[in-house]
Amino acid sequence: MSNNQYNKNHLENTTDNCVDFDYDYDIFNQVSINPKDFADSLKAINSYILKKATAIAWQIESLPDEERKAYLGHTQGKTWREIGRGLGISKDTVQARFHSANEKIRKFLANG
Repeated sequence: MSNNQYNKNHLENTTDNCVDFDYDYDIFNQVSINPKDFADSLKAINSYILKKATAIAWQIESLPDEERKAYLGHTQGKTWREIGRGLGISKDTVQARFHSANEKIRKFLANG
């Protein structure tokens, strides 16, 4: 069997086992989930995400000024050069500040 034929057969078999959401299924009956349990689970997940997001925001705010600005600038899609111009430092220094900030945030997430 050729590789393309294998991939085509595999894809067809895989999609046959998936729930088709194009139809009007009652998802709670399809997967045997009590709607109240599902709602409680969503509340717990939302609470967890909110706590984590708040903790990460606090961690970013607690970074030294240049590290925080380098980190936020990079996550906003600015180039190292653009960030450096705004801070009055070289792009290499911006990269170093970003990597330092990123490492602190990674350690925080790994421990929390």
